Amino acid sequence: MKSPQKTPRVTASSIARQLGVSQPVVSSVLGNGALRVGAELAGRIRKTAAEAGYRPNAAARAIVTGRFSMVTLLLSIEHYRSLLPGELLDGIIDALTRRQYHLSLAKCGDAELTKKDGLPHVFRAYMCDGLLINYNADIPMALVRHVKSSGLPAIWLNTKQPSDCVYHDDFDAGRTAAQKLLEAGHCRTAFVNLTGAGHYSATDRREGFLQTIQNAGATCDVFETQVAGWGTASAAAAMTLLRKRRGRPTAVATYTTWEARACVTAARQVGLDVPGELSIVTFGLDPLDYLDLDVTTLRIDERRLGEQAVDALFKRMERPGEHVPAAAVPAALHPGVTLAPPRKRNS
Repeated sequence: MKSPQKTPRVTASSIARQLGVSQPVVSSVLGNGALRVGAELAGRIRKTAAEAGYRPNAAARAIVTGRFSMVTLLLSIEHYRSLLPGELLDGIIDALTRRQYHLSLAKCGDAELTKKDGLPHVFRAYMCDGLLINYNADIPMALVRHVKSSGLPAIWLNTKQPSDCVYHDDFDAGRTAAQKLLEAGHCRTAFVNLTGAGHYSATDRREGFLQTIQNAGATCDVFETQVAGWGTASAAAAMTLLRKRRGRPTAVATYTTWEARACVTAARQVGLDVPGELSIVTFGLDPLDYLDLDVTTLRIDERRLGEQAVDALFKRMERPGEHVPAAAVPAALHPGVTLAPPRKRNS
């Protein structure tokens, strides 16, 4: 029995011979674009390549150009350090696809960062053109050192650095939330954080909100504690704020949608009408619809974060020795129905 014959691989050289042109001309049209080629000839080359089933040799292109057309997204094995919302991943992939680039993933733990042989492959061999680092909490200094020593262009996601990073403008989001409550006539407000989170977003949302409220001469309670669990525990914590006899806030801004759920639940339990007696503004990836309430939300745009991170990385790749300025992605207001002027409670 005869073994099946292999179909000859279609190459730029074979297409050049078929059309009677030089191989560099074909390669330029189908790949690197280094030469100027007339529209008619370029069209014939592309048509011939498509009919022949031509596929570029990525390995050969990498040797010629010194580029892999690959970006690596670096994550921690600790989930809380590298939260990866679907919208963020979509933004990254879509932005890379527009540039005909691919994405690879790499994960590492703290122990690996201190062992040369245990380092992720991305630090031990040239396999990509740049790094997107989604390490946004408790960043190990060993990781920072490895990134610098690798020589790879890198952009940090969702963490604030002096440069080479893209993050959410949470301070401005906090300020916007405060402005909306002030415009509605609220003078007694509170900022609620029940997570105990140490991420910059917790500080920035609180400070943006607090400063804006205080600059307007209004009052703001900062209610921060760490609740061991959600549901009943978080609602009980919120009730301690809403049961105040004097100085009870007429509006709250909550660090995440979890606290917004707790405040809605607590308000129902103590008999407060939302939004008539308690307005609620929160921050999140998507608007919160809870207990038939469309909660007013400052939407965090993860897709745009991913797209801008890729843009920043390509700027670094074009000029490897230069840093790019830190970039902040603004939030967008989803009006919802939980923000209204304060109403006096019937006695």
